[in-house]
Amino acid sequence: MVDNIILMRFKNFQGTNGYNAKINEIQLNPKEIDNIIDNKDKRQFFHEWTDYKTIIKPFYDTDMKFRNKDEFYRHFKHIETQSMNILTVLYPDGEIAISKSHGWKKNKKGDEIKRYYALSYHFIVNGYETDIPFLKKFNLQNKLLDLKYEDDDYEPYEPLDNKLFDNSVYRNGGNMRMIYSYKPSNPDEPDKRQLVPHNLKEDYTKHIIQSNDYTNKKPLILSEVSPPVSPVSSEEEEKEVFGVLPKQNGEVPTLKELKNTLFLINSKYEYDDWHKVGLSLSNIAKSSKSDIYIESARIYFHEWSKLDPSGNYDEIECDKMWRCWIKKVNIKNSLNYGSLLLWARERDMPIEDMDMEQIFKKAVWKDLDPENDAPNIKNGIDDMLNEMNNRLMYVRETSDFIALDIRKKYIYGVDEFNESIILRVEDVDCWSIKSAAGKLADHFSKHRFI
Repeated sequence: MVDNIILMRFKNFQGTNGYNAKINEIQLNPKEIDNIIDNKDKRQFFHEWTDYKTIIKPFYDTDMKFRNKDEFYRHFKHIETQSMNILTVLYPDGEIAISKSHGWKKNKKGDEIKRYYALSYHFIVNGYETDIPFLKKFNLQNKLLDLKYEDDDYEPYEPLDNKLFDNSVYRNGGNMRMIYSYKPSNPDEPDKRQLVPHNLKEDYTKHIIQSNDYTNKKPLILSEVSPPVSPVSSEEEEKEVFGVLPKQNGEVPTLKELKNTLFLINSKYEYDDWHKVGLSLSNIAKSSKSDIYIESARIYFHEWSKLDPSGNYDEIECDKMWRCWIKKVNIKNSLNYGSLLLWARERDMPIEDMDMEQIFKKAVWKDLDPENDAPNIKNGIDDMLNEMNNRLMYVRETSDFIALDIRKKYIYGVDEFNESIILRVEDVDCWSIKSAAGKLADHFSKHRFI
């Protein structure tokens, strides 16, 4: 900043063949950057230049290689979604700008040249700011650099090519392509992969990594944010909770996150469930090692318990159990913030995504009369059986089962080389015949309640 003018650091690789060229840093003000954006239809080669002193927004680079376009189209949306799920959990108050530059590239090893289809995403988290050294520690703490994209239908082009986030971009003197720019390349074979916005297209400042009053209004300082939650790495855990959740090792959400999540839970007032909610809260509170946090969590537990539709709230019992949990809480207990998130998501989860236990318990407390202190078991059984009938039919003549299922539908087209490609993949409902040998266990094996 000079004389209250915002200046940002860039390098222009126009006329060079690659990143090995020695390019002097230039400083541009917002009006000069606006001019670059206005010329986005021209071939430009501007890159943001950052070092360890630069104030930045958290940013992430995802690059993968695919053998052909069909393979790319089968996976790119899953990779984008998985990355976004992880970053949304880590940065709950952030607005994530996504830019992309997918396309064909060449890989030269000795005399051998291979073409591959490259996936390339940039994720920039607006609403937070930090510097590169702290961001590296933050990523290490949350084991982001160990995360891999895994799918039964995916085989990495090269070893380690399925890592979600690239660690090499966090350098003391590094270049990250500016929005609407190209990478420097051989003029005889110019790079065709312009970096373009995937979302937030109307405000290019969201796609700038450097953080200042022009690009990042009133950001949270990452070093002052409460310890973030980490995404799960276990395939089993992800399947269980319908998405990315924090690990159960004592990570602490902010009080705002804790309260918002707790008050989304509306069907856990049976004593055993109520006990689990309270134990989860106490585990989280104890992990914070903060008296203020613990007391706030206790108040939230009382407020939430008062919402019991059966009118069973007991202030003395709440305090008695809370004191017991706080004194005897086991930090390694599996009940933690991930448990609260799972129960909160059950509130508005589509019935087709629920298992039988979730359907039963939601129906048991549906439209419950506050004067009636007993759950409506009949409602639970009726809703559960109705959904089982929706998902499975028995054919008496053949002893087979016809089950509601989902299959992938591939929509094909042609690319610029007149090659057949998959334009998109859709999930469509269908019916599948299950043999009698599998019976109900085959189709409802994941429903532990059955």
